[in-house]
Amino acid sequence: MLERQMGRMILNVLILTAQRPRVFARCLEAVEKSLHLVKQHANKMIPHLFVIDDSKDEFARKANRRAMNRIYLFESAVYVERGLQANLVNSVIRKNKLKRSVGNRFFHPLGTKDVDVSAHRNLGVLAVREAGRSTGLLWFVDDDIVVSHDELEGFTENLTKRVTPKLWGPKLKGIVDESSLERLLRSVGLDPQFGFHLDEKYLSGGCMFVDFDIARRVPFPRLYNEDWIFQSIVQKLYNVSPVFSKGSVYHLPGTNPINGDIGWIKRELDGDVMIDAINEARNNQTISVRWIEQKKREIYELLMEQERTIIMLNKMSRRGDLTSVMRKVRMSLDHLSNPDLPRRLHALYTQYRRDIQVWQRLMS
Repeated sequence: MLERQMGRMILNVLILTAQRPRVFARCLEAVEKSLHLVKQHANKMIPHLFVIDDSKDEFARKANRRAMNRIYLFESAVYVERGLQANLVNSVIRKNKLKRSVGNRFFHPLGTKDVDVSAHRNLGVLAVREAGRSTGLLWFVDDDIVVSHDELEGFTENLTKRVTPKLWGPKLKGIVDESSLERLLRSVGLDPQFGFHLDEKYLSGGCMFVDFDIARRVPFPRLYNEDWIFQSIVQKLYNVSPVFSKGSVYHLPGTNPINGDIGWIKRELDGDVMIDAINEARNNQTISVRWIEQKKREIYELLMEQERTIIMLNKMSRRGDLTSVMRKVRMSLDHLSNPDLPRRLHALYTQYRRDIQVWQRLMS
C-alpha cells in the first residue's frame, strides 16, 4: 500500500494523446473538473500534469498546448513532444553510460506514423522522474477517456485514504477495448469468441493509477496488451494485485477507427497469445514455449471457426465487407501457423524480463 508523506498526496496525471485535439481538450477538462471535486475531500492532494503528445502535425500540437493553457488546477504542467523526448532519453542514457540503442527497448519517437502506446507510457514515467516528482501516484489517462462527475466515489475514496492501493483503477464503460481483428469480426456481425475476457482481472491502461515506486521498477513492454502484461509481472515480482475501485469511466465511441493494417493485426495477435500464456503461468516467474504453443493453437482453432462462418455467409450474400474481413482472417491464420512464432514470442518475453533490470538502473 502507498503511504502518504506528511499527509500530502502527490498525483502525477499522465495523459497520452495523438492527432485529435478536440478529444484531448474534452478529456483534460473532465480530468480537471473531477480533480477539483476530489480536492474538496482531499485538499492536501497536489496534482501535476504531464501530456505525452504523439501528434504528427503542428496544428494538433498547437491546439493541445492551447488546451493546456486554459487549465488552472495543477501545480505544474509539462508538455512532452518529440524535442523534449529526445533530450530526456539522451540524458538518461548518457548518465548511465549505456548505448543509445538501449533506449529503443523502452521508448519510441513521438510524432511518427507508428503508434506505440507502451513506449509512450514509459516516456511518461521518465518525464515524471526527470521533473523531480519521484513519489506519489501516477494516473495514466488515454485521451478518449472521460471521467464523469457521478463516477467519482471510487476516486475520492482511494485518494483520501491514509493508505492508498499501489495499483488500482475503475472499470470502463462505452466501447469495448478489443483488438482490431475482434472489431473487424464484430463489424460483420460475428462474435470473435477468442477474446480473453481478462478485463475482469486486469485494469485498463487507459485509466489506471500506479504507485511511482512500482512504475520505476517495472517498465511497460513494447508489446500489445502492455498494460495487462505489466500488471501480471507486478503481481509475480512484488505480489501487488490490481484493485478495481468503485464506479467507472467512459471510453468514448468513435474515436478509434478500426486499424485494418495486417502488420498491426499480427502485432496484436502476438500480444493476445502472450498475455494468455502469462496468465496460464499463474505464479511462475516465467512462461514456457509449450504454454505459448498451446495458446497459439487455441486462438488458431477459434479463428478457423470464424473463417468457416464467413465463407458460409459470403456464399449466401457475396458481401464485399465479408470478403475483406475473410482476407484478414486468412492472413492472421497464416501468421499463427508459423512454427517459429512460439519461440520468437518466448524470446521477446525473456528479453523483456532482462530489460526490467536495465529499466531499474535508468530510473534509479
